[in-house]
Amino acid sequence: MHEDIKAFLKSYLPALRSAERWFKEWDMAEDVSVKSPRLDGMPRASGTHGLELQVELIERCRHRAEKERDRALAILDKIEGMVEKLEDPDYRRIIRDRYIIGMEWMEVAEDVHMSERTVYRVHGKALAEMRKNES
Repeated sequence: MHEDIKAFLKSYLPALRSAERWFKEWDMAEDVSVKSPRLDGMPRASGTHGLELQVELIERCRHRAEKERDRALAILDKIEGMVEKLEDPDYRRIIRDRYIIGMEWMEVAEDVHMSERTVYRVHGKALAEMRKNES
């Protein structure tokens, strides 16, 4: 993984956003009002009723939302483990700010009280240490 550390770090926020989208889909699927089949004892044509289709949609959305959430949490857990191995607290903070919180470079620089140029340099050192720790 050591050449792909930056790509791996960048994979967390898209995974999180995907999970959030699926949870919204799940909420929307549950909010849709579907008339239940009439229960008057009269025979009906065979087939799937709207309520059954809605339940199926809700279950698909729930399953996908949970799967995406679990994937995002697994990535986050791995990143946190990698970050904890970094000795320098500035390294840890820059990596968390950028890849877990999703701050822009200027925001990271403000947060750590450094110039953007210094943040880029420190970030590079943090990635190098992460690569070294992974090998």
